[in-house]
Amino acid sequence: MRPGVRRVNVSLDSLDRATFARIARADCLAQVLDGIAAAQDAGLKVKINTVALKRDNERDLPEIIRWAHQGDMDITLIETMPLGAVDEDRTDQFLPLDLVRRELESYWTLTELGMRTGGPARYVRVGGNRRQAGFHHPADPQFLRKLPAGARHLHRHLVHVPGPGRFGGFARTAACFGAGRFAQCRDRSGACRQAKVA
Repeated sequence: MRPGVRRVNVSLDSLDRATFARIARADCLAQVLDGIAAAQDAGLKVKINTVALKRDNERDLPEIIRWAHQGDMDITLIETMPLGAVDEDRTDQFLPLDLVRRELESYWTLTELGMRTGGPARYVRVGGNRRQAGFHHPADPQFLRKLPAGARHLHRHLVHVPGPGRFGGFARTAACFGAGRFAQCRDRSGACRQAKVA
């Protein structure tokens, strides 16, 4: 087997120039598309990673999948973790991939594939073509069970901290640091607190 790069992953959350610029904070959709074309011309396989965002691209996801597959690219949809105000507050952008999948099933037949890549993504074949789509759930229980104890506790804490708000603990927690039995957390008010992790 010859060493070297055979595939590249490209993050692309919208095919609309203005929406892409708002999400990426840079007006560079044309350059990204040119880069994808150049990679394919060089013989590299390209996989598209798209974060599902309720406000920005929920209605555009079927179009993005269709575009990727027409371009001979697989795609993985990623469920955002609504952690509150980290770089920006995305709690109102949270879009469960279970809902996305049900919507996509009104467009195509999705056939489960048994393949796993070691991460939390699950894959389906889309319609009658040979291309596939992945659904990346950060809080997938099977994936969490494979993590080292400290990382597993921290990840579970990030996802499941109890509290009031539209998404429970999601709406309160901005970022957590630490491992093992305790994690240092900063809530949306900016206050730090130490929380025990089950």
